Formats: sequence, structure tokens, C-alpha cells
Amino acid sequence: MSLPIASMQKLNIKEVFYLPNLVTLSRLILLPFIFFCLRQETLGSNLVAIVLILVAILFDALDGYIAHKRNQVTNVGRILDPLVDKISVGCGVLFLLMLRDFPLWAALVIFSRDILILLLALRLITRNDLITSSNFLGKTTVTALAAMILFYVVDLQPHATIATYIAVILVLLSGLDYFVGYMRIVRTSREVQTK
Repeated sequence: MSLPIASMQKLNIKEVFYLPNLVTLSRLILLPFIFFCLRQETLGSNLVAIVLILVAILFDALDGYIAHKRNQVTNVGRILDPLVDKISVGCGVLFLLMLRDFPLWAALVIFSRDILILLLALRLITRNDLITSSNFLGKTTVTALAAMILFYVVDLQPHATIATYIAVILVLLSGLDYFVGYMRIVRTSREVQTK
């Protein structure tokens, strides 16, 4: 799969205040409330945590819909959406490690892939003035990770374990896909420079 790319030259920081980007950022505001609810470890607090996670998932779908509907697909949004996805998933996995006996090996795979993608994306921005955005495989992976987190929150076994293996496979595939796409962009960029 190819990575959707755009030029950094069209980056306008004021676009942060566009409605779809505010919806994206609002997912970060939910994180401490989710953590607080998970720490209570009561049926009621777990239900609230589930509702908040579902709201975050809804907002993740909604920001893209709003951006296309209002013609506000921006480079700021292309940066914020996957970044907020990674922060949200990373925090979710961290919460599960601390509170829900989540397997360390799976957490390390997820964290490693996200760090690799962030480093490669940063290199593309600084060296090539290019921004990548999520493709279908990346979005599918985020959805699988969200489902996995939900299964752990409700302590639904063996579904949580099965979801973990599916999510990790998708994490590895999307990481490989991103790396291949990154290498293709770098190679194309070098060919253009040598001409």
C-alpha cells in the first residue's frame, strides 16, 4: 500500500482551530477521565470508561467526516489525527499494563511500531517537507487496537487475548507497510534530486 503524502509548505498553524481538528484534540481530554474510571475498578466506573472510549472512537470517525464535509482537510489534521491515535492507543495500552494484566510483549510491539512510525514521519517532515497520513491498513489497525482495549476493560476472555493477537499482527503489518512506503518516498525523492 502507498502512503498518502502532502507537502509541508502548506502547513498553517491556525488550522488547529478548525472544527475537525478540535474534535481530534478532544480525544486527548478524555484520556485522564478514562484512566480515573479504570482505576476505580468498579462496575459503574468501568461502564463510564467504556462509554468514554466509545466516544473517543466515535470522535476518531467524526473528525474525518467533518473535515471532508466542511472541506477542511488540512495538513495540520494530517499530522494531528495519527499523532492523537498513537497517543490514545499508547495511553490505553499503558493503562491496561498497569491495571488489567495486559501482556508486556504485546505492549512492546505496539510501542516499538508507533515509535518507529513517529521517527520516520518526523524524518520525512524535516528532510523532505512531506507529511504522511493514515491509509486503510493504519486505520484498520487503530480500530483493532481500540477493540482490544475495550475487551480488556470489560475483562472479556478469551476475546481479549484473541483481539490482542489480531491487533499485534495488524500492528506488524502496518508498521512494515509504513516502512516500505517510507523507503519508496525516500527513493523517489533521491531520484528527483539527481535528475
